[in-house]
Amino acid sequence: MDAEQRRNLIRYVRKRLEALDYCNATFENTISGEKQELMDSVNAGNINPDDPDLSKALFKYNYLILPTFRNGMLVSACSLIEDVLLRVGTESISDFKSEVQSLRSRNSTIRKYLQVIHDHLGIDFSQIADWLNLIDDLNKVRNAIVHAWGKIENCSNPPTLRQIIARYGWLQESGDGYIVVGDETYADAITPFLRLIEHILDALPQPDN
Repeated sequence: MDAEQRRNLIRYVRKRLEALDYCNATFENTISGEKQELMDSVNAGNINPDDPDLSKALFKYNYLILPTFRNGMLVSACSLIEDVLLRVGTESISDFKSEVQSLRSRNSTIRKYLQVIHDHLGIDFSQIADWLNLIDDLNKVRNAIVHAWGKIENCSNPPTLRQIIARYGWLQESGDGYIVVGDETYADAITPFLRLIEHILDALPQPDN
């Protein structure tokens, strides 16, 4: 990867992260503001706290709109890390995709990308093992959302998913067995992703130009 490719990759990652951050903050703040307006109306006596329409509105925000959006943001964050690793691999390693496809392990796409990057570029990931474990967990949650609509019992390994949920306070299991993604999940996902990309870029040989 020459100097221009490195600069382009950094700009690309920054732009994608800024877009995700902006989308996440804008949506969360908007919904929070609308919910607060409802509660202000209740406190001002303009809305009866027992009004069924109030319960319906809060249910829509808390159990329909917000979980759907947060699921989408987690899927987007996991997809971004795959995309960035693919860019790093294809711009640094000849036949990168073929190398990945030749791996016979059942590891995730992210882990396969990292294995090929490690084998060909000699990058040591042991220093950020905890971050990679978190990324693995988030990727499993992403797969459950994408392939099973977040229904734990419809996934290939429900016990593993429940262990992941138990590890993080921002993940929960709903009463009807679905994964509930909390408002902190996206922020906690972005931090290890950034750390991983910075680690790779810092470890790549510095170009002369």
